[in-house]
Amino acid sequence: MAKSPIMAGSPHTDSIPLVLCVAEDCFSKANEAIQGIAKTMTPEEVAEHHRLIATGLGCLEVAMKSSKLWPRLEARVCLRYASILVNETVNIMEAETALTKGIAVCDKV
Repeated sequence: MAKSPIMAGSPHTDSIPLVLCVAEDCFSKANEAIQGIAKTMTPEEVAEHHRLIATGLGCLEVAMKSSKLWPRLEARVCLRYASILVNETVNIMEAETALTKGIAVCDKV
């Protein structure tokens, strides 16, 4: 029995663009609310901002672990991940690792 063309591709491969869109949507929503959060600083709003950033970073991590990314997209995702880490967290070592990986991909291509 032949496989259906719809089922031929890996579901993981097809989900990468969606995962990247979710990440950018999370970052966008976090950035839109930042001025209001800075004025009020309620624990709920701060926690929601942290959840959005963490979700976006998690999505980028899933994309970076995929072996199906084109080199240019892989480099962009690594650099985006590093920039979010630097701007939104205190995890500088992980940002440096992601930046180094992104630069290595750029050099290779």
